[in-house]
Amino acid sequence: MLYKIIAVSFLVAGAAQAAIQPYRLDYRQRESIGATQIHLKQDLNNRYPGLNLAIATVVAVDLSAKSFQGNGQAYLAIGGQNVSVANIPGNPQNYLNPNPATFTTVRLGNPTRVNGGTWIANLQGRMKLATITTRQDQTQELNAFCAYQINVWVANFAGKLFTIN
Repeated sequence: MLYKIIAVSFLVAGAAQAAIQPYRLDYRQRESIGATQIHLKQDLNNRYPGLNLAIATVVAVDLSAKSFQGNGQAYLAIGGQNVSVANIPGNPQNYLNPNPATFTTVRLGNPTRVNGGTWIANLQGRMKLATITTRQDQTQELNAFCAYQINVWVANFAGKLFTIN
């Protein structure tokens, strides 16, 4: 009996560590000029219906993009607060080349784990956007699921343990 309880506790610990989930959005080399806002929560809900973003926290956003002059900027804003900024490199020759190798992936982190409100990628400058991959921590949801499963398992086990034949 003890080995089953230990195995379940390892399962719960592993679920909490594996809770960071990547979700990829394809923008098909969409061009943006000037200031552009990408509403990540809205795009994630459109691409992944049923995804529970109410309890998710953005850990990082990986942006695959290129700029025309090498001076593009990307900002990650969570709940109206800029939490990260990155330069988007590029040059005119690569800008016109559709080859995926001409895009650079930059990471916009959320080091303080600010949560709530909108998730927006703000782009500045002339650039092309290939993909955005959000990395979200959904530990709360997985911990609740694991707690429910453990309660069911313990109730079933206790019922079998105390059944009188």
